[in-house]
Amino acid sequence: MASFMEEYFGPLPREYCVYFYAMSIFFGIAFVMSAISIAYFMLTNIKKVNVMFIVNSIFILLNSFVVYLALKAFRAFRASVIHLEILTFGNFDIWKF
Repeated sequence: MASFMEEYFGPLPREYCVYFYAMSIFFGIAFVMSAISIAYFMLTNIKKVNVMFIVNSIFILLNSFVVYLALKAFRAFRASVIHLEILTFGNFDIWKF
């Protein structure tokens, strides 16, 4: 049971830092692109904008922003763990994956 918990819920290896960095960039860009496209649609089609469109737009922006923040927080947490390993073990090279 301990190996199951460690395998599925334990800390991730250092290789995943690059993955979460790339995903945070992707979702950051998705948030900006969504905000621009929603603003453009609202400005050009003001008569078609209703309450449902605004609610959906808020949820789209909120979703992409929360995912971006979660990935950024995870990356920062992982960086602090790597920093602790550097302080603890001394000869630890961050950039060698």
